[in-house]
Amino acid sequence: MATLEKIRSKGVLLLVVVGVALFAFIIGDFLNSGSTYFGQSRMNVITIGSEDVTINEFQDRINELTEVYKIQTQQSQLSESMVEQIRQSVFDNIVRERLFENAAEQVGISVTTKELFDLVSGENIHPIMQSLTMFVNPETGAFERTFLLNFLNSLNVEPQTEEHYQQIQQARTFWLFWENLVRSNRMEEKYTTLLTSALNANSLDAKFAFDSRLNTADVAYVLKSYNAIADSAIVVSDKDLKNEYARIKDRLEQEASRNLVYISFPIRPSEEDFARAQDAIMRLKDEFTNSDDIIDLVNYNSDIPFPTFSVSEEQIDPEFREFAFSGRLDSVVGPIFVNDAFKMARIIETNTAPDSVNIKHILIFEQDEETTQRLADSIINAVKAGESFAALAEKHSRNPNTARNGGEVGWIFENHVERELITPIFYDKNDSIFAVKTNNGTQIILVRERGDKVPKVKLAILARTVSASTSTFSKLYNEAKSFVVTNNTVEKFEAAAREQGFVLRPANAVGENTPRLGNIPDSRKIIRWAFENNSKAVSDVFESGDEFIVAAVTGINKKGYRTLDDMRDELKATVVRNKKAEIITAEFSDKLKQSNSISNFANLVSLPVETLNGINFSSTRTPIGFEPAIVGTAPFMQVNTLSAPLKGNIGVFVLSPTQITASSATFNEEQERTQMGNMFNYTVPQGILNVLKSNDEVVDKRSNFY
Repeated sequence: MATLEKIRSKGVLLLVVVGVALFAFIIGDFLNSGSTYFGQSRMNVITIGSEDVTINEFQDRINELTEVYKIQTQQSQLSESMVEQIRQSVFDNIVRERLFENAAEQVGISVTTKELFDLVSGENIHPIMQSLTMFVNPETGAFERTFLLNFLNSLNVEPQTEEHYQQIQQARTFWLFWENLVRSNRMEEKYTTLLTSALNANSLDAKFAFDSRLNTADVAYVLKSYNAIADSAIVVSDKDLKNEYARIKDRLEQEASRNLVYISFPIRPSEEDFARAQDAIMRLKDEFTNSDDIIDLVNYNSDIPFPTFSVSEEQIDPEFREFAFSGRLDSVVGPIFVNDAFKMARIIETNTAPDSVNIKHILIFEQDEETTQRLADSIINAVKAGESFAALAEKHSRNPNTARNGGEVGWIFENHVERELITPIFYDKNDSIFAVKTNNGTQIILVRERGDKVPKVKLAILARTVSASTSTFSKLYNEAKSFVVTNNTVEKFEAAAREQGFVLRPANAVGENTPRLGNIPDSRKIIRWAFENNSKAVSDVFESGDEFIVAAVTGINKKGYRTLDDMRDELKATVVRNKKAEIITAEFSDKLKQSNSISNFANLVSLPVETLNGINFSSTRTPIGFEPAIVGTAPFMQVNTLSAPLKGNIGVFVLSPTQITASSATFNEEQERTQMGNMFNYTVPQGILNVLKSNDEVVDKRSNFY
């Protein structure tokens, strides 16, 4: 009882303790789940409305497009600029896909499986698929559906080797990319067609468009240029600037950006580096001249590997051309200095052979050598018996390029083929069709034609490129570092740069996702630094390509509208021009009251009469530049009448048509409406995309990852 009484007496305290414990339990659980949520949000690279795209999905799409590009171009390595283009293309494609798919879904538009099948492999192949070179017959230049179907069949073949498996996987990635692109494109086509179909030019629109093109005017005009009035004669007040800013503010929306200025310390070899490289190659000259093991010597010491092929006079490096075709076997020339390298050459072999050979090719590999050899023999025998080489290539070749174009390779030089193929193709007098085993498989070669025989030479070239040594690199880095330490404010940075003869390079309005600074390779890190620091910050030393870069943030432009201060110079120029136009217009208006002809008016204002011919309302420009006021006025005036003063881009005009020529064309309402409909089809889709972007905000977070 006593215990129960104690519990009752402490009841309120117990409730508080239990409540706190429960709250701690609940809030702890929330924070744990919340940490997962916020961790997930940090993985988002794009947000489109309420929909997120994770970095994993984004990177998968990049990898996919990279593979497609490699297949299309037959390149295994991509440049930095191409990587940037692929990344931007993936971003644009994802945004476009999601916006149009969401919009299409809201109005019930879809692309069915049956429809997609028809577009990619059925009777109504989409233009995207028809444009792929791998499905185009090289002889006719036309799309071949059989090429496409053969490609699809190759995706379902049971792989015999790991290499074959990888080729099939790469081909599947290639196909899925284009299939998805066709589906998205078709969805977009349906949606834009729905909206553009609602835009119809009526008969009044058609008649107005026709009438506006009827008259073509030749005009005499008087122009007073804005330059005729000195800028110093115009007074611009703060009120003038504020009024002009308010008028154009809606056009001044901007994304967040940074203004930078930077200098470069080029990483170049020193005189000591040149002397060291020259000394190193000179020490090798005797061995290079006399060695019997020239292949290993070159491959170990040279920046250029020992060649497996011979070259003709036209193919050889210009600096060695005369020596190569006039010297004796084992003759040596050099070292010479060319293209940042010391080089010497030795004649290893001379011969006569076809300059080039026209071939077809089939690549095969089966589960074992014996099976591969039997297949090679059967293909060769079939060709000799008259069977089509192209059909056999399409059926058997493991090289997707030659499989789709009937084994066609064309004219090749020695340096185009693998080492094992050089002798049988260029030097052996064997059958026109033969098989050669190489590291990539067994190659079946059909020699169609050999070019004229020409003298050839095989040169061993020992080259040592001169590059900045470690000590030179450190010295240049220390110079750049010392500059940063000494000039750690923007003011000091700019003053010291000018004093020391550096070129101050500005980079204004640099966006957060700008891929690089100017044309400097590997400079994305400088832009990331700029967005992580405040205005007036001076960077550390960045190594970018073959130069050290030091940068400073000179301004921060926040997302929103450009400020009046940012626009002050441009606003002032506009206000000055407008005030000049007012002055000239007042002057012209007064003189026009006293004028009855353009020549009379010109005399009163002491300006010459000029002429313009062929002015039509459909014109986009005039012979004196973009002047909409002239285009919109002259064709609709009466001959020999005077226009009111017209404010133009270069000054104020008074016009007087000397001749109006009316077109003899007859009005065709259907034709006019069709032309306007075509214009809608061309301009509306981009407008639709812009509206969709404004409705579903697109947040770009790529800078968090790249």
